[in-house]
Amino acid sequence: MRLCSAVLALALVSPLATARGQSLACGSLPSGTVALVPRDASWLTLQRVVHKHPCDDGIIGESFSDYVVHRLATRWETVPQLTRLVNADSVLRMFVIEHIDATTDMDELRRLVQLSKTRCPPGSRAFCAAIRAAAEAAVASAT
Repeated sequence: MRLCSAVLALALVSPLATARGQSLACGSLPSGTVALVPRDASWLTLQRVVHKHPCDDGIIGESFSDYVVHRLATRWETVPQLTRLVNADSVLRMFVIEHIDATTDMDELRRLVQLSKTRCPPGSRAFCAAIRAAAEAAVASAT
């Protein structure tokens, strides 16, 4: 029975945490931490935080989602830079796509759907398709 429980527990670990080789423990963060990335931070800053801090649950995870969706919706011109980063870093790519979710602003999610269809930068087609799919799924799950 213990073996079955251990196998089940391992199967439930986030794919992102597994890809990083880390657990989702947040105990090492200061008490009261709400966000690890300032809203005006760059994609490169996000990449550094993603690789440095394994914490990605609760309000911390929602703050990551808010950052990703808001930055894409309001700073779409940064998609080429983000595309270069995610093409070289599969963990960051998975992180960004997983954080386009229904916990974020619905208007910004709808904007991502539209921008990814009509203003996808050259060289970003596959990434735009992933952004669009995640945003459409988030909008659909919220309705």
